Amino acid sequence: MGNLSVLQHTSASILRSYDLVALQPGSERAFQLCCTSVDEVDLIVLNLGKRLPFQIKPAHVKAAISKGKSFEITYSGALRDSSQRRQLFANGQVLTRARSEEHTSELQSPVPI
Repeated sequence: MGNLSVLQHTSASILRSYDLVALQPGSERAFQLCCTSVDEVDLIVLNLGKRLPFQIKPAHVKAAISKGKSFEITYSGALRDSSQRRQLFANGQVLTRARSEEHTSELQSPVPI
């Protein structure tokens, strides 16, 4: 909860001075704030290869999308481990189900490095 309070007390002007602000929420409350309240967040990072400490709620995902926020999915661990791969697909299904049908055409493929 300490990191969340830092985010809430950080001056919006400081966050606006960056071109891109990405956050990786560690609790359901932090995920909710990233999706609905903190307008300075551009990118929400989720490690879907591991069991998340919170549930992805469709209402939060839809709110984030309506505010123009994007999701980054960390999947490097799933390339090496079959259990993380299963978790990645299970979490990915929850995230994609939360998206409304009108936004499915906006899915982007990963950029090769």
